[in-house]
Amino acid sequence: MAVLRALAVVSVLGLAGCSTAVAGQASPAVHPQLRFRPVLVDPTTGAAMVMPSDQRSGNGQSPRQSTTPAEQRAALEGLDCSAPDPLHAKDDPAKPLATCDQQGEMKYVLGPSFLDGSSIKSATAGQDQGRWTVTLTFTTAGAKTWSDYTGHNVGSQVAVALDGRVLSAPTINQQITGDTEISGSFTEQTAKDLAAALSG
Repeated sequence: MAVLRALAVVSVLGLAGCSTAVAGQASPAVHPQLRFRPVLVDPTTGAAMVMPSDQRSGNGQSPRQSTTPAEQRAALEGLDCSAPDPLHAKDDPAKPLATCDQQGEMKYVLGPSFLDGSSIKSATAGQDQGRWTVTLTFTTAGAKTWSDYTGHNVGSQVAVALDGRVLSAPTINQQITGDTEISGSFTEQTAKDLAAALSG
């Protein structure tokens, strides 16, 4: 189920123009790390490992990049989204990650990255219905990975993470063979800065 926020929306566009709207807010960095990661499912419940950030228990000492489901649940429950993030832009893309969204409102356990910024051919800033957006065009290999992944994972959530924090976590409604458009609380300048950083 997609989660909508009033201030920022990320849309993942398919070839036919269908879209899935989800929460997200972009904070451009000098060298942003954009990664696509699956939202993991708790094997004991079958539910996505997601919870509001105000639901907190435990001491937050469980490894945030653990491969053990029990430790992942503990890390999710103990994670404090208001605290400074020691893994900011330093997470291991080959390991799962317990993290927060950029607003600090939701917590997630994500699987290893299957696609990253190196698969982006170009990123352009523009306007869509009065909002500033950043549209990602993948390389040939990146587009195939994205298409294959979305085609095999319809009904599950995928997270778009920037520097280790979740921009959006849409539910995949269909195989996506087109570009990915990120729209949020961008100004003209922040949209252009993010597009330039992702292109370069």
